[in-house]
Amino acid sequence: MDRGDIMDDFLSFAQETQNTCGYTKEAWKILIVDDDVMIHKITKIVLKDMTFRNKNIEFLSAYSERQAREVLFREDDIAVVLLDVVMEENDSGLKLVEYIRNELKNSMLRIILRTGHPGSAPEEKVVLEYDINDYKEKTELTKGKLFTSIINALRSYDDMVQLDLKRKELKETQKDIIMTLSEIAETRSKETGNHVKRVSEFAQLIGKKYGFSDEDNEILKNAAALHDIGKIVIADSILLAPRQLTAVEFDIMKNHTVYGYDLLKSSKQPMLQSASVVALQHHERYDGKGYPNGLSKDEIHIFARIVSIADVFDALSTDRVYRKAWTLANTLEYMKRERDRQFDPFLLDIFINSIDTVKSIMNKLND
Repeated sequence: MDRGDIMDDFLSFAQETQNTCGYTKEAWKILIVDDDVMIHKITKIVLKDMTFRNKNIEFLSAYSERQAREVLFREDDIAVVLLDVVMEENDSGLKLVEYIRNELKNSMLRIILRTGHPGSAPEEKVVLEYDINDYKEKTELTKGKLFTSIINALRSYDDMVQLDLKRKELKETQKDIIMTLSEIAETRSKETGNHVKRVSEFAQLIGKKYGFSDEDNEILKNAAALHDIGKIVIADSILLAPRQLTAVEFDIMKNHTVYGYDLLKSSKQPMLQSASVVALQHHERYDGKGYPNGLSKDEIHIFARIVSIADVFDALSTDRVYRKAWTLANTLEYMKRERDRQFDPFLLDIFINSIDTVKSIMNKLND
C-alpha cells in the first residue's frame, strides 16, 4: 500500500472516530503534530473514548511545522498539543514551541513534546530552554502514560482558563467601580457622568493615535475617568458656586488634585497608580505655569498631558454651573492658541487632527 492509500485510509478512519466520539463544540481540542500518519491513528484510537470534566475530545491534525502553524493561527482554543520534535527539520518541533509562546503569545496551551529521537532533543536541555509542559519519548508512551499525561495537561489548561476568566471578571469589576466613583465626583459638581465618559474616550483616542498598546490605552482610559476624584473632598459652597471663584476659593479648589492623588496613591494596581498621577498632574501646564507643582513638558506624565487636553476641551464645549458652553470653533481656537503653552503641541495636534472622531464621541455621549 503506498503513502496515498495510507492517507486515504487514515482520513476515513479519522472521520469514523470523530463520529463515534460524540464530541461537541464544547470538546477539548487536542492538536497532534507529527509527520508519521500512524502516530495520529494510534493516538486517536487510544484517546477516542476519553472524557474529562464532562467534555469529550476533538482531534486536530498537522503533519508538518507549516501545517501546525496554520492550525494554531486559526484555532485559538486548543488545549493541548502533542508535538513531535523531528519533522521537516531536526528542530521543527522546537521552532513550533517558540512560535506558540513568543509569536502567538499563547501561554495557556499545554505542550507535550514527544520524540522518537531523544538524541536530537535531550530532555534536560529542552526542558530548561523551552517553555514546554511535558517531555516523553515515544517508546515510553504506553496507553496508561499517555492518558495520564493528557489528563494532567487538560487539568492544568482548564485551571488556567478559569483563572484567566476570574482575572477578567475582576478587571471588569474594577472598571465598574472606577466609573462609579468618577460619576459620583462629577455628580457632586453638577456635571454629568457623560463628562467622565467623554474625557475617557477622548484620552483613549489620543492614546491610540499616539501608539499606545491596547493594555496601556485601557489603563489610560480608566485613569482618565478618575481625574477629578479629589473633588469629593471640596466643600459644596465652592464646588457648586454658580459664579467665578474668588482667588481664595480657587486656591482651595486647586487642592482637588492633591486630594485625588492622596485617595489613590496607596493602591498597588497599575490602573489606580496611573489614576493617582493623572489626578495630581492633569492641571499642570506644558510651559510650567500650572498646578500643583509647576511641572513642565516631559516632567508631566504623558497620561496627564493627554487628559489635560481631553478635560479642557470637554469643559469648554459643554455647559457648566458658572457659564454656558463655548462653540466648537471658539474652543478649538483657544486650544490652538495654547499650543506649546498649556498643552503638549504634539498631543494637541493628534487631537485636533482627529476632530471628526471627537465630534462623533460628543454626539454619542451628548448630555
